[in-house]
Amino acid sequence: MRLPHISKKILMIILITSIASSLTGIYVLSLTTLEPGLYITLRLYDVDRDKVFDVSSIIQRGDVIWCVKTDVIAPFISENDFVTILNKCYRGSGAAFISYNKIRPVIDSWIKTYNLRNADVKGLISGMIISVFVMNISDKNILFKGFDVYSYKPYEYKDPKPVNIEIRMIRGREHMYFTTKILGASGLSYLNKASEISPEDSYYTWYEERQITIIMPENLTGILPSDYFQNIGGKTYMKTPVLILENVGSYSGVLMSSVDITLSDPSITVGIYATFTAGDIIAKLRSASLPSVSFRLTDFTWGGNSYYYYRATELYPEEASWLYIYARPIQKYTEYYVCDETGCRKIEDRVYSLITDVWVIGSTIQGGEERGLPHQIIMNNFYSGTNDTGILSIPGTPLDDGKLDPNESINFKQIFPYYDTCSADFEVGIPLGAIVATGICAGLGIPSGGLACTVAMAFASSFHVSLSFKGSSIYIGGGIENKGQYRGAGYNVPEYITMRISRYKYYVPPPWWCFWCSPCEYKVPAGIYFKAY
Repeated sequence: MRLPHISKKILMIILITSIASSLTGIYVLSLTTLEPGLYITLRLYDVDRDKVFDVSSIIQRGDVIWCVKTDVIAPFISENDFVTILNKCYRGSGAAFISYNKIRPVIDSWIKTYNLRNADVKGLISGMIISVFVMNISDKNILFKGFDVYSYKPYEYKDPKPVNIEIRMIRGREHMYFTTKILGASGLSYLNKASEISPEDSYYTWYEERQITIIMPENLTGILPSDYFQNIGGKTYMKTPVLILENVGSYSGVLMSSVDITLSDPSITVGIYATFTAGDIIAKLRSASLPSVSFRLTDFTWGGNSYYYYRATELYPEEASWLYIYARPIQKYTEYYVCDETGCRKIEDRVYSLITDVWVIGSTIQGGEERGLPHQIIMNNFYSGTNDTGILSIPGTPLDDGKLDPNESINFKQIFPYYDTCSADFEVGIPLGAIVATGICAGLGIPSGGLACTVAMAFASSFHVSLSFKGSSIYIGGGIENKGQYRGAGYNVPEYITMRISRYKYYVPPPWWCFWCSPCEYKVPAGIYFKAY
């Protein structure tokens, strides 16, 4: 049968396109042949004053390569809680591909573990750390560089399917912006696989992220009391403070305080943001100098939309108490190198502070209350990694005069925005660094007892992660109240409240579309620590 003229033209176009694609070595994958897995693509932008330019086409240049490393959080199948599922370099446009078979064991382990806990697995959130750099191999100049947390729900990946993770990068910023598309469902039914660089290529270049040390609960069991730890399914979880309260005066009122995680809307998620930094860090610490860096929150490394927690404490004069959850806090130090046949060149050091999992049974986050303060080691680290606010005075609240009178209270929702001046969603600061800092000197090969060890512990202690509701307009519940004289104890006197804030500034990258905006810097509340006088 003769084809209509228009059909012949279409057939000719398809034939020419197919030949051209074969000649250039780019393989177009149709929806019917698209292999299940993750397809990571880049969108690159330059900013000149108030103008933005899409320069994604630079990766098509012959003298430009790009590399991607992906470490997925996997505490149940990895001793150090991470599994590397991609570490390759590419040339040309297209996608860095991760086969579904590489991520499937991680997905299965999350689903199995949370089913055994009778916990909601559909709403569970975990994360993977994605690192990217784009380099001109002619002059060894790094054009783009970034690393960040990509949050995802393991349950949504239980069935094989092709997923595109598009990463937007802005030159000069290490923060990355992610967009997820299910191929086919989003109208995008094909992607090119980028050409991998092999050792046989004349421009063979790769990068190495060398782990210097990682500090986990397992490293602390011989340092902190044994009752701080629980073995859950073969992994060690530890008491992790979410509130520390001291009522130090002998002539003071009775104090009450609580932390309340109640999800009133299924669209709301609670989780823990990680904190990252990069720069000249390890050599500085070994030479007893504090690094000049800023910290930034990333996305959730753990979370969900059906997990709850409520604990309260009541303090009489000269008492202290702390509330905790059982979690897996981790701090990892790495050195980042770019290598070729001539050797390796160090680019920067990186520090990752994060919580990889929280112990949940059913819908309840496991935790409790301890009388007194956390172990002296933790408190010493906590003090060295933070600064005292002085008497807390927050305008427009019961603390606007600097004190809580008898029967006055202040809600966390009134405190968080006062410190979170960048609307970064930092809420309940968890003093992760103070917990793990004891292991930093041995991990970095610094002799204990000297100035360098003191500096290193102060730096490690400065890291705080945030237990938060997702979004800038909703906050974790709870607060502090001065009951005055209560049940025959205490006195009807005002209480002056102080807090501890981070020693280092945290910065918040602007939204991806606001290319002309500058990062915002702020100091975060550390561990929701209150000291009443």
